[in-house]
Amino acid sequence: MPLLLLLLLLPAAMACRCELLPIPLDAGGLIPSHLDAIMSSRQAAGLALPRVLYTIPTGQNPTGSVMSQQRMREVYDLAQKWDLVIIEDDAYYWLQYPHGPDNVPGLNLRPGFLSLDVDGRVIRIDTLAKLLGPGFRLGWLAAPPALAAKFGLYTSGISIGANMLSQVMVYEMLTKWGRAGFEGYVKKLQKRYAANAAVAAAAAAESLGDLVEWQPARAGMFMWLKMTGATADSSKLIEAAAAAQVMVIPGHLISVTHLQAAAHKKFSQQQQYQQQCCSCSSSSAVDPQQQQQQQQMDDIPPSPYFRVSFVSVGP
Repeated sequence: MPLLLLLLLLPAAMACRCELLPIPLDAGGLIPSHLDAIMSSRQAAGLALPRVLYTIPTGQNPTGSVMSQQRMREVYDLAQKWDLVIIEDDAYYWLQYPHGPDNVPGLNLRPGFLSLDVDGRVIRIDTLAKLLGPGFRLGWLAAPPALAAKFGLYTSGISIGANMLSQVMVYEMLTKWGRAGFEGYVKKLQKRYAANAAVAAAAAAESLGDLVEWQPARAGMFMWLKMTGATADSSKLIEAAAAAQVMVIPGHLISVTHLQAAAHKKFSQQQQYQQQCCSCSSSSAVDPQQQQQQQQMDDIPPSPYFRVSFVSVGP
């Protein structure tokens, strides 16, 4: 869902002339020193400073990284320093299993950025998609009251609100479960994902050996692997993986650089189509800007990284 959300938002971001800046990650998530360095360098160069930081702190898609509370504090302090709004997309929040399938946390979960917020700069997005099922199409947002009200108006304008039947079904189910029943369900889900993560790691160790490197998953549903060869290109794995019924997503396809170039191209095509419709133009000339954007996509170097999902369908 977060990747899909990003793909949907990118064209809108392009229309607003937004610039996306990737922040390096490690196994502990977004690296605060890199965020600070990027902001400092842009300030020194007289460039516009970012206003919004989008992050997935738990089971990050695609890397599976998990931010500690200490690192979240460091990132929040930088958000205060640089006056950044934090969009905390925590779709995998309930899927935490830091100690494996035999010792899952249930509802005793590591809190997120919202728990640190003292000046109304965190917008937290939660969803039932990874908890109960994507078909419910239900989620919620926590933000300062004035901002939450604007989101409410926007939602009413584009969808008239979430599906009523889904809301009633989930309400009745959670009411019947109670807290104890809900925690029992969450624990089963955490055990299933933790077991799947262990199976995936064991399979990688047995079949891939020294060909790849990875960090054990502690939350979410993804493994992020790096091929160790000097000229490794993960895009070459797609056909072989598909034949083995394994979905592999090469790293370059979900890099900010590639996604931004693709969004630029789509936005330009939409603009060109609208202009042709308005002017009834029948010209088939190739737009130089589109050529440049296609070249940018073609010039993105191969990536040694790739993502594998060990999705569970439920306990």
